[in-house]
Amino acid sequence: MMKKIWLFISKHRTLCILLIIFSLFKFVYSPTIIVGESMQPTYFENDIVFGNRFVNKNKLRQGDVVVFSNRATLNSNFIKRIVGCPGDTVQIKNKRLYINNIICQDSHVGEINESGIANKKIILNDDEYFVLGDNHDNSMDSRSFGAIKAKDIHYLILDSHISYTKYKQVTGGIRP
Repeated sequence: MMKKIWLFISKHRTLCILLIIFSLFKFVYSPTIIVGESMQPTYFENDIVFGNRFVNKNKLRQGDVVVFSNRATLNSNFIKRIVGCPGDTVQIKNKRLYINNIICQDSHVGEINESGIANKKIILNDDEYFVLGDNHDNSMDSRSFGAIKAKDIHYLILDSHISYTKYKQVTGGIRP
């Protein structure tokens, strides 16, 4: 039996490789196309990011980028950066993000002009995360719809992505 399997694999190597790649993208890694400007300058419109479906929600941390949906987002998928984790106290005052009463020094969090519901201290429950878009002035995020639940997080975005916008800036676009 094993000999037949190895014979099949050796004869149909390309098919087997394609099947493995398809399975990885179908069941493990999920490509997502960025829509909108809320994650600029990290991700631009039409960039392709890859998410890991096997998210250990107990290991998510500040700075991770996640894809989620919930009733507040009308079950549409959103991509945002985690800035507050379970048990944290979050507040935006004087255009600065405070986590546990300390100014957040994350390089993705700069001046925030609109504090939304975070103008008052928010204490996150054991299953909640506070998320922001990197483009704070043009992002619908936890400031408007509140903290997200861990169960609503679909996947964690991996560090690598395909950026058509950055390619276009460098090369002048795709030439015929």
